[in-house]
Order: sequence, then C-alpha cells, then structure tokens
Amino acid sequence: MALQLTDAYRQQGRSVVLMDYTADQVARVALDERSAADCVGVRGVAAGKEVHMLSKVWAEEVDDFETVIVDTACRLEPARLDYLLRQINSVLLVVDVSQIHLGEFEQQFSELIKRIRMVRSRLVVIATHCADQGLLKVVQLRQKLDQFQIPLVMKLEQMATPSQIESLAQMLLSEEMRVDSVSGNRLGRALHTATVRAGSMVGAVETLSEIAEEVKQSLGSECADEEIESLAHPSVAMESLQEKNRLLAEENERLRRS
Repeated sequence: MALQLTDAYRQQGRSVVLMDYTADQVARVALDERSAADCVGVRGVAAGKEVHMLSKVWAEEVDDFETVIVDTACRLEPARLDYLLRQINSVLLVVDVSQIHLGEFEQQFSELIKRIRMVRSRLVVIATHCADQGLLKVVQLRQKLDQFQIPLVMKLEQMATPSQIESLAQMLLSEEMRVDSVSGNRLGRALHTATVRAGSMVGAVETLSEIAEEVKQSLGSECADEEIESLAHPSVAMESLQEKNRLLAEENERLRRS
C-alpha cells in the first residue's frame, strides 16, 4: 500500500520520498527494482534503526521533497514514534482484521491516539482481509473506533483498487481527518452522532411493545384491545425508522466521500 500511495502522489505531479522503516525493506526493494521511467520524482530511502540516525536520514534525504511516505512496522518504540509523529501530517493505520485481538487493539490504539492528539495529525483507519473474517470482526472494530470518535473509512477484502488508493490519498490530505486535542476527527464525530441517534431510535421502537403491554394491564377492560394493538405491533413506526436509517446511511456515505 505504501508503493500504491507513492504512485498516486507521483501521478499528481508531486515529488515523493518513500522512507522504508521496516525490517524487511520490502517497499524500498520493490521500488529499486522498477525502471528509471517509473521512478521519476520518487526516491526510496532506508531509514536508520536508531532515533538519531532517523533524524539524520530525514535531514539529508527528505527536506527537498514535497511528500514523504513512511512505511513502518505495526509497533514502534515510543521515542521513534514520537519523532515520526512530529515530522508528519497524516497517519494511515491499516488494521488486519484476520490477525486482530480487539482487547489489545483498544489498549494500543488508546496510546496511539493520545500521541496523535498532541500533534493534531490527520488519522485515517482502514481494515484489510475482511473477506476472511466476515462482517462480525469489522463491526466490532468499528465499535472500538467509535469510542474514540474515529471512523473506519474503508474495508478491503483484497488488494486496494486504484480508485480506493486515490480516495485514501485524498483523505490523508483532508482536514476532515485531523484529530483535535479532546476527541476524534470531524468525520468521526459526525458519524458518532448519527450512530447514537440511530441507536436511540431503534431502542425507542423496540420498547413500544413493552409499553403497550404495561398500558393494557393497567387499563384492563377500560381500554379496547384493538386500540392498544397498534402500539404492540408498531409497523408504521418501524417503517418510519427504516426510512430514517436509510437517510442516515446516505448522509454518512456523503460525508465519507466529501
């Protein structure tokens, strides 16, 4: 995905550095194997393992380029992570749902979001390998992220398509994705509000039958059964709720695409 984003920004006319900060250096090696024509305006850099080496590489290799893409491992030592977060404007977090342990993820993400809030970076979260795990893991991941008011903006079953990479490249530059000092980002807050609102509507409809039963028991024969029956089977209310949920889904999709 780091290579795909590099290509996307290069096609926009930007000069790009791909800084590979992983042990296997797969992205940088793949870039080196390309022809010269495919690497115009692009440089591959192997980042040093030590923090002082990372800062040296950054100063010598990066300053003259418009865009820097840093390909990192899932976990970085705090000092290295803090240095990188001070240098960059956007973070793309790729979550492999086939490998995720939700309890550990929540703890690690809580630490990451604290650091991101301090520097007010943009944050974009996507899920991969969704076909292997089905809907449940994706829904659980979305719920975890919603606690921090951060949206899950994309779920991938296979390798990202060019159009999906183009969308990610745009989102990584969008102010809608910038995390503030107290909560998530704008898109996350909007979706969180819509989710809470939809949940409250569903809860209200689900309790109508219970309310109707309580009313019937308290009124007894003083109230005709047919007058209560409409409450016990709130088909009209449910149809209205379904329509509202449809409109909310359309609005959420509009927000995601904007």
